[in-house]
Amino acid sequence: MADFRLLIHSARQIVQVVNNNKLVCKGREMNQLAILEDNNGCSIVVDCQGNIHAIGLDVEIKERFSDAQFQEVIDATGMCIVPGFVDGHTHAIWEGDRVHEFAMKLAGATYMEVHQAGGGIMFTVDHVRKAPEETLLKNFKANAHKMLEAGTTLAECKSGYGLDMGADIGATAISHLEHVSDEGISAMVQSGTIGVVLPTTAYILRLEPPPTRKMIDAGMGVALGSDFNPNAHCLAMPVVMHLACVLQKISLNEALVAATINAAASLRKSETHGSIEVGKVADLLIIDAPRWEHIIYQLGSHQHVISHVIKGGKIVHQKRK
Repeated sequence: MADFRLLIHSARQIVQVVNNNKLVCKGREMNQLAILEDNNGCSIVVDCQGNIHAIGLDVEIKERFSDAQFQEVIDATGMCIVPGFVDGHTHAIWEGDRVHEFAMKLAGATYMEVHQAGGGIMFTVDHVRKAPEETLLKNFKANAHKMLEAGTTLAECKSGYGLDMGADIGATAISHLEHVSDEGISAMVQSGTIGVVLPTTAYILRLEPPPTRKMIDAGMGVALGSDFNPNAHCLAMPVVMHLACVLQKISLNEALVAATINAAASLRKSETHGSIEVGKVADLLIIDAPRWEHIIYQLGSHQHVISHVIKGGKIVHQKRK
């Protein structure tokens, strides 16, 4: 019987994100990444419960675990390891689609005009109410599998509105924020509320994006979500991160923090997810590139950049060779 579930060795970089048990990064902290890097290789050991047991240089891990048996061994030579992505806001369960609305929007129709024509959210609600639960479950499983292939190992479905109420009641996180005021930002910073921004929503609706740069500079902890739904049909967090960097003026480091530890914190899961630290769940991505930034840089190529998706120490997706 194997002593451990998984050994990943020879990685060029292990992007831990944080390495001090920090549960959320705020303001300037979001631009600081904890990275273990060595040209001679770095390793991760995962225990049989699916948690991270050890992180270190290859030479250290080889010596420490010289007699250990592993269920799986992955040679990550020349590659990088990052935490599995956390999607802080989705609506991943529905029936039907609204592809017919896309042409209307491109032609200049507002959301209210689409709604008045019988489209919009009520179109989806009507289809969901009429669909059998078995159909909804089948659709959700298909969506979840696609999210997993794109690197998302933890996601959540929610909806919520009312910024002032959210800050007043001490909400863990508030989403959307396309029209957040300076007063709203100050209230969220003071209350420690995480701002979950959704770049695809502003993009698809041609809205002014949330003032993400201003929010971070004010000292807020910002997370990312895809808002995956029939209106904003994007479930790939690498695309979400790219849009956030280009359209909302955040750095690559900030985008990764927002899509890992901070998104986990927005779900109250950062004690167990969102970073690569001993004791945390081994939700990991192996990036087939010499630097981790390629997962954001190579827009639309995440299916080629992600070599392995690991959930709880088990390989759940592997790039076709």
